[in-house]
Amino acid sequence: ARAAAVAEHLGRRLPTMVYHADLDPRERALAQERFASGEVRVAVATSAFGMGVDVATVRQVVHLAVPSSLEEYYQQAGRAGRDGRPARCVVIHAPADRRLPEFFIDAAHPDAATLSAVFASLQAAGRDPGGWRFVSTRTAAAASLSDAAGDAAREILSDAGLIDVDGSIGPADPRRLQVDHGRIAAHRRLAYDRFARLLAYLGSTTCRHRAILEHFGEDGGPESCGDRCDICDGAVPPARPLESLPIRQAL
Repeated sequence: ARAAAVAEHLGRRLPTMVYHADLDPRERALAQERFASGEVRVAVATSAFGMGVDVATVRQVVHLAVPSSLEEYYQQAGRAGRDGRPARCVVIHAPADRRLPEFFIDAAHPDAATLSAVFASLQAAGRDPGGWRFVSTRTAAAASLSDAAGDAAREILSDAGLIDVDGSIGPADPRRLQVDHGRIAAHRRLAYDRFARLLAYLGSTTCRHRAILEHFGEDGGPESCGDRCDICDGAVPPARPLESLPIRQAL
């Protein structure tokens, strides 16, 4: 919904397309073709705009939502300037923006109570209908569970062999599911650690190019990039809180 609203706003001034997972395949293909051909100048997209999209003349990537990790940011920012000419990446963020990535991290790594509630709901429904949004028979503990959390739980239960390929549900006790909860918790901690590194990068007062290189284990080279990022060209006034400012990196 946010992507569509932003696209509608920008479309009043510039030829704009929107791309997100809820579009049907034909609409997604048409949007991608319009952007690749240059028919539209602006693409408003979620992460569903995959890595296979390669338009060499992209001059700017603007993040209106905080990525979940430095790896994700770097991959998305790397879509700009593939023709070798100067390009720019901007991240617009505020402290409250961390809530959405944290929501998705928690949703993707459900705890034991959530897994039990989802499994009990599927048992009551008689089968897995192929998506949590289709499950109308839910236990009280799962009544307000988001689609993202429900689907993540379904996938974990399926991987554990508790949901068959045809959607049939096993007879297991929901309170004693054979699921590796320790592994899920470890993956959750890792996801939070990656997100913390991204937040540290956004709030950093050192050269962004050097920080990226060092994060990926490469030689940082000179102390700074000169004037290719907002830190090194002095674009960030020291008197203002870094968390509320857009960061910029030239590519």
